[in-house]
Amino acid sequence: MKKVNKKDTIVNDIPHDTFNNKTNKSILLLAIKKHKLGLLLVLFLILVSSTACWFIFNTHVDLGLQAHIKSWDFKIQNDGDEIAFNIDALYPGMNTKTDSRNLINNGEIGGTLSIDIKSIELFGVIRTDYIVEKSEDGREIIVKGFPFELKVAINKNVLLANTNDSALLEYTLKWDYENDEPECIATRDLEDGSIESFNKCDEEDTLLGEESFTFSNTEGNEDKPSLIIKIDVNIKQIDE
Repeated sequence: MKKVNKKDTIVNDIPHDTFNNKTNKSILLLAIKKHKLGLLLVLFLILVSSTACWFIFNTHVDLGLQAHIKSWDFKIQNDGDEIAFNIDALYPGMNTKTDSRNLINNGEIGGTLSIDIKSIELFGVIRTDYIVEKSEDGREIIVKGFPFELKVAINKNVLLANTNDSALLEYTLKWDYENDEPECIATRDLEDGSIESFNKCDEEDTLLGEESFTFSNTEGNEDKPSLIIKIDVNIKQIDE
């Protein structure tokens, strides 16, 4: 009979996994004790890096929130973003027509103004057969090519910042019954070979007057304006 060592029996009775777990824990505890200073140093560096990253990110956010953006705020009195002048009745010898709008700067940035004719609608038809003469400073426009005189102007072309500064945009329409200006006098050849001098403005007055009468008395046009003038206002920021 083989003699059995009691100590060996006890060791053999211990599960193999339990022995390995205890061994691993012992090794881990020994490593932690041996390298305690190094681990603390690594943890300290990680904490400092995370804090620095948070500080930099937070600083950038704060700077963005504190930035001030100057406002750009121009308004057109009563018309929103478009300026349109309507003339209900149009005929030779009519009283001079005039109307105006205020252009207001409510912002913190100044601007320079100029104006252009966007469109002219005469008796329901968009017209392009006219000439525009503009002043050098862009403050006045004279429209030629019609029997009537049409002028659009602004009283100044610079609006200051932070002052609620405003400019007055105004149109004037005048249609004289008889026009004896030199540019109205013209000549034409007759069938017998002679030359006739005539007032072309008077003839244009007659033709346009008849067209105005027809338009106004056509069913459905009772509430439509005879003339619609649309103006573009160009605003350029002043560099500060």
